[in-house]
Amino acid sequence: MPAMGTGFEDLKDHISTMGRVLVCFSGGLDSTVLMSICKDALGDDAIAFYLSTPMETERTVDMIDKISDHLGFRVVKRVMDDRLSGIVLQNTADRCYLCKKTIYSESLDLAHELGIEHVLCGDNFDDDPTDRPGMRAGMELGIESPFRDMGIGRKGIESYIEDLALPFPMIKETCLLMRIPIGIETDEVLLERIGRIESGIRLATGVELIRARLSDGTIRVQTTGKSIPILLEHMSEIERLCEKEGYGAEIVRTGYTG
Repeated sequence: MPAMGTGFEDLKDHISTMGRVLVCFSGGLDSTVLMSICKDALGDDAIAFYLSTPMETERTVDMIDKISDHLGFRVVKRVMDDRLSGIVLQNTADRCYLCKKTIYSESLDLAHELGIEHVLCGDNFDDDPTDRPGMRAGMELGIESPFRDMGIGRKGIESYIEDLALPFPMIKETCLLMRIPIGIETDEVLLERIGRIESGIRLATGVELIRARLSDGTIRVQTTGKSIPILLEHMSEIERLCEKEGYGAEIVRTGYTG
């Protein structure tokens, strides 16, 4: 167990009074730390919930399994209803809000089935509600945000995950729909193409953080600033991978920061 500062100690004490909790778990940094603390505070009375969608990458699912196996907590997995995922894939400006509202609604349904009163998410104190439409969905539905309530921000969470000393690197992954411009209706076939391009580039270059963004028939490939030269060295391979899926290729020359 990592050493905890006062904020995390207070958070653990607070969670220990809840009895049973359901954590909306994405396999990302925030929800991993929250689930670890809930597991420490409540043992098997802390349950993680993951709703699989067409917008998630295979790497996300793999990370969820690795984390839950290592930290020893239960994950209940469900699949987003085709009708609901179809609405999200229409890719309107409120796509993130609609997706989160679906996930949170499913989590509340499961909590009701299991007799759990508290449904938690990993939104932290530094998250800006004006920049994260999904936060509005959580607030509307009464999803609890313990990090925000206790004033715990990103730096503290990053320090906590380092102290956990996971035997594998955390993967910074995002929804595949974020690779498609708003307004372009999307389907699973298009998202699979984007996923294949990203996987192919990782395999060809050894660079882990890859974002393949569609723009007017061209895939604009992003990575961190230090990895841009590596992508440029493999430009011909990247072009072939994109052409195979029917797109041109371009390397974004500014580093991706997330």
